[in-house]
Amino acid sequence: MNPKVSIIMSAYNEVDRLDKTIETVLSQTFEDFEFIIIDDNSTDSTRSIIKKYGFNDSRIILLENKNNIGLTKSLNKGIKLAKGDYIARIDAGDLWDKMKLEKQIGFLEKNKDYVICGTQALYICKDGTAIGKSWFGVDDEEIRIRFFTRQGIYLHPSIVFRNTGIYYREFFEYSQDLDLYCQLFFKGKFYCLPEHLTLCEINPLKLSVAKKYEQRQYQNIAYNLFKERLRHGKDSLDSGKILRIRKSKIELKLCGLAMPFYIKYMEDRISKKSSVLWLFWLVLSFAAYPPLAFDYWNKLKGIIVREK
Repeated sequence: MNPKVSIIMSAYNEVDRLDKTIETVLSQTFEDFEFIIIDDNSTDSTRSIIKKYGFNDSRIILLENKNNIGLTKSLNKGIKLAKGDYIARIDAGDLWDKMKLEKQIGFLEKNKDYVICGTQALYICKDGTAIGKSWFGVDDEEIRIRFFTRQGIYLHPSIVFRNTGIYYREFFEYSQDLDLYCQLFFKGKFYCLPEHLTLCEINPLKLSVAKKYEQRQYQNIAYNLFKERLRHGKDSLDSGKILRIRKSKIELKLCGLAMPFYIKYMEDRISKKSSVLWLFWLVLSFAAYPPLAFDYWNKLKGIIVREK
């Protein structure tokens, strides 16, 4: 018989964080799953660690990429192989409460009109200490509003969604989860369990300048494609249009100037320090790299329209 859930994880050089994540999956009270782990051509002992666990638990399936192909393509390799009715996501370094899958599958089995279920999350540092928590919308109406206010929908490692043939679109090197939610928006209802059942490792210092520079562009493209689908039933990617990310050395330099301020903003916001303090760092990042201010204006504009 096929498993009820297919859990998908891609790993690249994760030797320091892999054990605890695999163990948190294997300790789930809901046991009817396969755990598909894609090793994206790691150069450390990541593959050996996966094989060690797979030797003792047949639910673990290892896929080995001959070349490093990136997160999005690796996840799609896992989904294509997945036999479960549901797809769950987790990343190396993240942890689950032992009841997470049981509660999510229980909800989705009882509510067939819902296509995806996430959970609230605790943000943790490398040593496992909690430094903050999420405040995502819970019911379908509130979550759908967030697509227009550009507020957070879910943390990627918290989601379980129905295996209905939807894949991550490979254009998205970053923000592939946001684009996935924008696709699922048209397939059914959304829900987020109010319990904090996902523990997500947050390390702002790992947010490189190049990643932030491209990440904000992918986010804006995802939202723009979502608006196209609302208006026309399909978007530019559906129509075969080739989209490109800007590669401006000047913009990249400005983004680099803004990054120290933006990292301080993230750290203070996550740890819920005084709003005056994190707003100070945020404004400094705007001054150094004005496109960040434009992104926040779009978010604020959506919230203002919602309140009216």
